[in-house]
Amino acid sequence: MSENLGKTTKMTWKERMNNIGPTAFVAAAGIGPGSVATLSVIGASYKYALLWMLVFFFFFWIAQSDMVARLSLGGGKTLQEAIREDIANPVLRNITIWLIVISVFITCIIYVYGSIMGVGMGLSFFFPNLQIGHMAAISGIVAIPIILAGNFRAIENLLKYLILGFTLSFLITILLTSPNIGEVLKGAFIPSVPTGAGPHMLSLTGTTMITGYLFFVQSTALRERWSGPKDLYKARNDIYIMAPIMIGVSAMIMITAAATLYGKEVDVTSATVLGEQLVPLYGNKAKIAFAIGLFSAGFSSVIAAGMGPGVVIPSILGLDPGLKTTPFRVLVVINILAASIMAFLGTRPVVLVMASQALGALFLPIAAFVLLMLANNKKLMGKYTNSLLINIVGILAVLFSLIMSFTSIGPMISSIFQ
Repeated sequence: MSENLGKTTKMTWKERMNNIGPTAFVAAAGIGPGSVATLSVIGASYKYALLWMLVFFFFFWIAQSDMVARLSLGGGKTLQEAIREDIANPVLRNITIWLIVISVFITCIIYVYGSIMGVGMGLSFFFPNLQIGHMAAISGIVAIPIILAGNFRAIENLLKYLILGFTLSFLITILLTSPNIGEVLKGAFIPSVPTGAGPHMLSLTGTTMITGYLFFVQSTALRERWSGPKDLYKARNDIYIMAPIMIGVSAMIMITAAATLYGKEVDVTSATVLGEQLVPLYGNKAKIAFAIGLFSAGFSSVIAAGMGPGVVIPSILGLDPGLKTTPFRVLVVINILAASIMAFLGTRPVVLVMASQALGALFLPIAAFVLLMLANNKKLMGKYTNSLLINIVGILAVLFSLIMSFTSIGPMISSIFQ
């Protein structure tokens, strides 16, 4: 490992587990009900053919998370602070800041809405007579005091248990389905693009690559947990454990759907469809495992996405970014309450969803590019600037997100104004 990647210190297994935390916010938000539905559709439609994308995303995830860690601990600033203070071009700085503010505000409401609906769907397996929207709204209200308590470590620990819950649950479901290992390996390591798969590839990019706002949440969590360059090895331990979990769980869901739904005339309209299809094939235990996974994935995403506006917007605007400040609390409450009211009333915020997708498609490559640029700023980063390898992977991630974004942005904007 090159010098600019920081110090490597041997850790016991217990120490490694104790130092998992900040990246849990990214993993928690990355695996939500929307991801479950998208991965299920892809597995049902193309079997294992698009697994190779997850392999690419794994390396993108590692490289970009490592940049965030070095910026936050080696550079000594959160990503928000660096954008506000270290982008010299005022036009680029102001465009980036306001795109972040607008995108984070809208996107996080939609993420929370989708996540609490996922919680409701998971609970519906156990309480079929209750309305999903009502259970979803209640889960949103429950999340508010957990976040407003303002204890990053307590929230980290909760997310770790929820991540463990959905990881074990989806692991059980994939073991029950017994997929063809040869076909799985072929799909993972021999890239192919099935006919008509373009839109699904875009969806997979949006649900599995790091969503732009999560760079900022991860950066804040790193600064809350650790103090400087001496802790970089702990941050990397966190990344190297959580990245395989996030990508691995995504692969488990896609593989389970492929083994269960491929070749059948099943319309995957929500995250619950896969769970319902598991029952006649593998029994009630498969449904229970899937329901627990869906609930855990949903509630962990509610926490991570619910914090998003409160963590990002005050800091990027130069306000006090603390978890117990008024701006943080107000933004968290507005974010989660808006999503909970929509869920309770049975509202389907189609226009907001489309706007969120369009903003996300535009925001991801900009966020990835700005992160790459800051991570190569010698004045800011000193000896912690990117290595050649990290730059290569980072540039590929920017190019990939650009291709995906500009392929999708036109149709998305058109659908908003139809």
